[in-house]
Amino acid sequence: MCVRRLSGRASAAPSTDTGSKTLSDGSAYLLTCVAFQPLAGRAFAFFPQKWVFLICLAIFNLGCLVAAVAPSSSVLILGRALQGLGYAGLFIGILAIASNTLPIRMQAVVTSLMNVSYGSGTVMGPLIGGALTSNLTWRCVPANPLPLATFLTTGTCAGGASGSSSW
Repeated sequence: MCVRRLSGRASAAPSTDTGSKTLSDGSAYLLTCVAFQPLAGRAFAFFPQKWVFLICLAIFNLGCLVAAVAPSSSVLILGRALQGLGYAGLFIGILAIASNTLPIRMQAVVTSLMNVSYGSGTVMGPLIGGALTSNLTWRCVPANPLPLATFLTTGTCAGGASGSSSW
């Protein structure tokens, strides 16, 4: 889902480019993603992992929403930076939660699935982004993970309320 954010944006670039020589939205995404991974790792070490993961998912959702309704290029860049900040925590969180809850053999499977999803997103992202921008509008590209992410957030919170989740 997050890789599609980066590669699907490439197809929408001509329709959102303003010709400015400032930080691009792809750079803002990657910069915040890479810069905040160490901080996210410390947060997962010191705070309850479930709540840190949910906060990072909420930040990613907020970034998707801001980028989707952006009236200007600056707001689009801000939204993409928020997406990168949220994804930094999601990436580290998946690894941290897997290492604390799964046996070592399954941890390798989870890491492999993350790599497969990254590769698939790199290939499918421009195709999906191009189809959305040519048939609808570029605003569909940053908004398309919102329904799934909202469903996952609601399901995780509901599972925690009943006390059935131990992670």
